[in-house]
Amino acid sequence: MQTIRTWLESFDGYWAEGLPQNQIYLKLFIIIVGLLLLLTVIRLMIRKRMSESASIIWFLLALAVLIFAIFPITAIKLSELVGIVYAPAFLFMAAVFVILFIIFRHSIEISVMESKVNEVSIMLSLSLEENKELKKRLDLLEKDINREHSEGKTDVPAEEASIR
Repeated sequence: MQTIRTWLESFDGYWAEGLPQNQIYLKLFIIIVGLLLLLTVIRLMIRKRMSESASIIWFLLALAVLIFAIFPITAIKLSELVGIVYAPAFLFMAAVFVILFIIFRHSIEISVMESKVNEVSIMLSLSLEENKELKKRLDLLEKDINREHSEGKTDVPAEEASIR
């Protein structure tokens, strides 16, 4: 385990300040979660189970998790740049904004899909009505043909005269 700690301490001075062992494990856990998220997004993109726009968002989110886990000083510097003193508060605020963005984007997609479903249901309803009308006309034509055949007005056999 000492080699992992030495490897992690080599990234920047922030790691070399003598972090407790549990923080090293926490950072390793966050790095593993970030890598798993990144690999999952790539796998879903390859299998076409996630749209390109959604995969870009999740890919960037996974990269941000990895960057903040490997270089935690980045979160501190970004929070100072924005004017927030406490870096975890900045990360929490950023997470809330990301979640709101995702929810807003999904709301738009749901609205578009609802309008498409309404359009398809109207088209289906019109097609069913048209189908009923065509069946009625077909029945009337078949009755006319059968009546003409029974009256002897046609020389085509009834089996051949049937439209169906």
